[in-house]
Amino acid sequence: MNVLNFGDFDGASATARTPVVGKLDEALSHLGFSVVRNIGIEQELIDSAFACSREFFDQPFGHKMVYEYAGPEQNFGYQPTLSERLSPDAPADLKEAFTMRNLIERLDEEAAWPSPRFKAVSEALFKACFNGASQILQACALALGERASFFEDMHSGENATLRFLHYPCSGFSVEQLQMGAGAHTDYGSVSLLFQNKINGLQLRDRGGNWVNCLPVENAVNVNTGDMMERWSNRRYPSTEHRVLPKIGDSDRYSIAFFMDPDDAAMIEVLPACVVPGSQPYFPAVRAGQYIQEKIKRSQSS
Repeated sequence: MNVLNFGDFDGASATARTPVVGKLDEALSHLGFSVVRNIGIEQELIDSAFACSREFFDQPFGHKMVYEYAGPEQNFGYQPTLSERLSPDAPADLKEAFTMRNLIERLDEEAAWPSPRFKAVSEALFKACFNGASQILQACALALGERASFFEDMHSGENATLRFLHYPCSGFSVEQLQMGAGAHTDYGSVSLLFQNKINGLQLRDRGGNWVNCLPVENAVNVNTGDMMERWSNRRYPSTEHRVLPKIGDSDRYSIAFFMDPDDAAMIEVLPACVVPGSQPYFPAVRAGQYIQEKIKRSQSS
């Protein structure tokens, strides 16, 4: 994949933004994925977040369970290995996670945070990712013929979610079809993913083949989710992806940020994305209800 440089997109004139908008539109229309640099997320902050993630996941299981996940409605807390099944037809995922939905509203809850440093770094990364994802939303809106703030207006942050992920390389057996993260699409508008040098992410291309999505230094993977696929009437696909299980090599860590619409947002196919004389591919849905149902179905029983 080509690396797209957002540079001075934030605050730039419409004319200056046009080349970036066109390149992002081309990339997302092809496979729903792009690789982006310079959206305002400093590498030093990313490195600090990975360090905090490793420190937390290295703790004993009992310590981690003090911060146990509270359920899909809150979507916040520690989720142990095998607690999630992103692919309903496969065994539970070989990963653990610390999920932080709308962490800004939890900053005063000291008991929710493993340490003051963990909280401070997570807050800083959440805000930087939110601003970066907002730029992606602006570019998508312009590419689809809407005003720049069209999507932003439906993303206050109440469903924006930061997630630290750990894929252990040993200590388990792998069942048939079992993955680090089962094949799935993301539920919201756009997602940011930081891979930290270890391979494992794969995308399903339009031919149905699984292809490796290798880490790119000092860059972030961007992909469109179910909500953007619906808004764009499949112009920006919500591409299926998965993470391979790791054994006998190195543990894999990644950080994901999900820019999901507010609960009340009504997701309707944009008129400009419907060919005259044809019907939209999707009916209107309420974002909150759709995303909650998806999260609930992913919880391993």
